[in-house]
Amino acid sequence: MRMTAYVDFVRSTSLLFTARRAGRTEDEIEELARLNDAKTRILLSADTSVLKSLERFWLQGGTLEKEQEILAFRSLCDEMRVSLGKERISLQMDLAGVLFKVQPSTYSYKAHGVDG
Repeated sequence: MRMTAYVDFVRSTSLLFTARRAGRTEDEIEELARLNDAKTRILLSADTSVLKSLERFWLQGGTLEKEQEILAFRSLCDEMRVSLGKERISLQMDLAGVLFKVQPSTYSYKAHGVDG
């Protein structure tokens, strides 16, 4: 249950963030409901350190639009990993870039026929 809640939370957060990056600012009720459902399951099943990190991320804004939100999200992901018995993520890793860039840095708009 815990792993599924974590995955659903990251998926919902990513979906909302990517939609905003693409210019859509209206939230769909279903998307928000999935996000809140995942947060509730985390509340019921996660370690206290994860709950504190979730609270920090949410109180920072929870949109991944500002640096402090990204840092709080990174901390939350780290706590989720530790609660699952995994090692902490290296500070060198660009977690936000890996998870939330719309296109990888090697993506070529010319190769895909998109005018730039």
